[in-house]
Amino acid sequence: MNGSLLYFGMMIAAALAFTIGGVFMKLSQGLSQPLPTLAMLGLFALGAALLTLSIDVRGELGPAYLVVLGLEAVLAFAFGAMLFGEHANGARVLGLALLIVGMILIEGGAAVSASSDVESRGPTGRLQPD
Repeated sequence: MNGSLLYFGMMIAAALAFTIGGVFMKLSQGLSQPLPTLAMLGLFALGAALLTLSIDVRGELGPAYLVVLGLEAVLAFAFGAMLFGEHANGARVLGLALLIVGMILIEGGAAVSASSDVESRGPTGRLQPD
């Protein structure tokens, strides 16, 4: 499988796991409901595992973490509006748009950095120490 496709797939899956875990966090009513609490914990663990694997593919913590958090914020905004009737006003939508632009800039910079690091990667594809 293409490394970039795997990387982005894992980041999207991690963001979805974290966001759906957040939905269960709300449904847990302050951790007082056992099943939503267990679902929340399991989904947060899954999200962390997928984020860890995506970092292993690309080798950069910062961009992967920030993009997953950004995707999670976008998804949480959408899920909150659709599932819980949370209000979306102009300022929130503008903030969301700026967040998306920021994610594109962060990931674009990471892609440039990753392509320049190709020469310093060993046979495993991981960065090699100097």
